[in-house]
Amino acid sequence: MKTTPLIIILFFSFLMIAGCKKDETNSQTFALHAEGNFTPKDYAVYSACLNSTFVSYPELVIRQYTVSSTASELQSRFSNALVAEFPDFPSTLFPDYITKNGARDFLGNKFTTPGKQIREVAESELNYYSATLNSAEFWGKFNEEYPNSNGYVSLSRTGYNSDSTHALVEMGHSWSTTGGQGLLIYLRFNGTDWMVLKSIVSWVP
Repeated sequence: MKTTPLIIILFFSFLMIAGCKKDETNSQTFALHAEGNFTPKDYAVYSACLNSTFVSYPELVIRQYTVSSTASELQSRFSNALVAEFPDFPSTLFPDYITKNGARDFLGNKFTTPGKQIREVAESELNYYSATLNSAEFWGKFNEEYPNSNGYVSLSRTGYNSDSTHALVEMGHSWSTTGGQGLLIYLRFNGTDWMVLKSIVSWVP
């Protein structure tokens, strides 16, 4: 008869351990990485891209780790068209873009986006969801954590011409298993601000 209390104690101990593990999973925290090597000019270019593309979005979630853009492929696909449309398209722009995107880096939250809240999502968080959840669950969890975001934005490193008056960035927006779009964005500095001259669709799911 003494075994009954022992069984009850073991049963409740099991429930407590299981509950602790569940709470541990739900309270998983993901720290952002220290900011990498970015300049105020880089953030000015990024801000121009965000403000021109996401006009009516009150909140944007930015992937902190830049994407490893397929820069050489983008050059082969779009260089001739850009030169044809913009005769002053600098010959040094794509080479610098390719070089810059040879390595990824961690963005800081230094974007200037009036009327928009910017949040960064850690690469470790995206990797954790990808490793532990299927695609539908991934987006369910992401939308639970970032309910006002409509997905997240990915940015490449920025390429410049020799005098830093022209710039190229690839920007992606992912919002569901089959929802997303990439843009190759060409900008020019007018002496005061960076202006978007052309946005070309570079990928779709």
